[in-house]
Amino acid sequence: MKKSLNKILIAEDDVLISEHLKQILTDLGHVVYDIVSSYEMAKKSIDINDLPDLALLDIRMHNEDQGIKIAEYIKKLNIPFIFITSFSDKKTLEEAIFHQPKGYLLKPFTPDEIKKIIDKVMKELAISYLFVKEKDKKIKLFFNKIMFVKSDNNYLEIHTETKMFVERLKLIDIDNILPKDSFIRVHRSYLVNKKFIERINNNSIVINGVEIPVSRKYKNCLDSL
Repeated sequence: MKKSLNKILIAEDDVLISEHLKQILTDLGHVVYDIVSSYEMAKKSIDINDLPDLALLDIRMHNEDQGIKIAEYIKKLNIPFIFITSFSDKKTLEEAIFHQPKGYLLKPFTPDEIKKIIDKVMKELAISYLFVKEKDKKIKLFFNKIMFVKSDNNYLEIHTETKMFVERLKLIDIDNILPKDSFIRVHRSYLVNKKFIERINNNSIVINGVEIPVSRKYKNCLDSL
């Protein structure tokens, strides 16, 4: 389970700027995941390696919106990104905002500006996700996507609205990192996300059509809902 950003992808077609970014990130204690200068290079790098924790994307590379294409791809993988660009016109800003970056920096930038924006993203994401196995890769799963967690001996079933992930963990392991204001224990084998509760019965709750038992020990946790 990952609790902080570390590996950072740089997408920039200007060699001097990419090397400058690499030096800044290294000085800040981060690991440069890779340096790419096109959508194709970024996709290939991500497809054959573990996922980066963050991406710094130049919007326009080789006179095309390569950074936008990369953003569209990595959003599907839940990789946060920051746009870095020389363009500050209304059209570019609106397009950038539409893709929901974690930040937006104008060139030329200073090391202090890079540090501040990465620190901000790190603070937001430090304890907001974990990595789970999906086929032959690990993907980032944000806590707010988890509906409930079911314990089955030494394994956990982590349920979202669309998928179920199985991890070799104990319930107490994930209970210790999930935000207490969002998740509650309702049974020795279940942790649930309060926002997904659809109905509360006498001895159970319903989430996404699934009936989950509520034990007497944890019943008072539902009183404040």
